[in-house]
Amino acid sequence: MGLVTPYLPYMRQDAQFREGEAVSALAYARYLSGCVDWVATVDPHLHRIRALEEIFAIPALCATSMPSISQWIGANVVRPIIIGPDSESGQWVKPVATALGVPWATLKKQRTGDRQVAVSLPEAGILDGRSPVIVDDIASSGRTLAEAAMALRSLGSLPVTCVVVHALLDVSAESELRAAGVAQLISTNTIEHSSNGIDIVPVLALQVRAMLQGTSDNA
Repeated sequence: MGLVTPYLPYMRQDAQFREGEAVSALAYARYLSGCVDWVATVDPHLHRIRALEEIFAIPALCATSMPSISQWIGANVVRPIIIGPDSESGQWVKPVATALGVPWATLKKQRTGDRQVAVSLPEAGILDGRSPVIVDDIASSGRTLAEAAMALRSLGSLPVTCVVVHALLDVSAESELRAAGVAQLISTNTIEHSSNGIDIVPVLALQVRAMLQGTSDNA
């Protein structure tokens, strides 16, 4: 028996940041490893943990939404430039920009609290009349995306589009993004949200089917 979970929760707590905290990514992986035979997900949060194989004792399949995101941007944004709001987002931004054959850049982020975030200004020249598309894996408070959008708009950029894989935003966070200059917010449907506009079910189903067929062939 396997578990298909498009969004794999608890992965963001991948280290002990304060004394007494549990590293939930490790605890959750151990728990699931004792409950199911395999797990499949979409673009898990991997930062200090480089691969799910490091923490899972069962096969862990990772499907990626980046080709689907690239297709959406290519069909809906004219002359895009792909922007990562922090250094971690490079793993998402680079493949999207490469697939589209467009420029990309990542900003630098400094977090001083759960909702206190500051990002660096990009070089104004990289915008060059292009439409900025901020791409990230998870949006919850929305502060990182909002700060990135304000930084871009302060340079006179064209309207900003935000594309995220996993949308955990509430209504107030969405309002903050609009106020920060985000003209369009799009997410995949790993989590049901009003911003869903990119379907990852076919990609995930294809990966799971291939794994199951391989398991069957080797049985």
